[in-house]
Amino acid sequence: MNYGPGLTCYGDRLYFTGYQEEADVQGSGWNNTVFYYDLDTGEQGALLPVESLVGVLSVYKDCLYVQNFAVDGGYQFYDGYRLDRDGNILEKLDHEGEDFICREQKEYGLAEY
Repeated sequence: MNYGPGLTCYGDRLYFTGYQEEADVQGSGWNNTVFYYDLDTGEQGALLPVESLVGVLSVYKDCLYVQNFAVDGGYQFYDGYRLDRDGNILEKLDHEGEDFICREQKEYGLAEY
């Protein structure tokens, strides 16, 4: 379920985007991290630092999809991560795999750039 740009949930976990200065390797000042908040336990933290602007977050079939924008704003691309039942990242999805639902958009963005 997607609640808007940079906000989604999976089970009792809420995921949202924000800025983390120590993860800003390119000095962009953009939302560069996916954070989580567990609605049951109150646990929170940084789930995924990214080296680009983080946009829309979506969860579909136990996978978290993250929209990213190139630092120079030239294109957008997507990464996907398989989640365990607690909402932690198990693995990064193969963006060239046939089952990666954002594969064509990622290929298009890279080709157009």
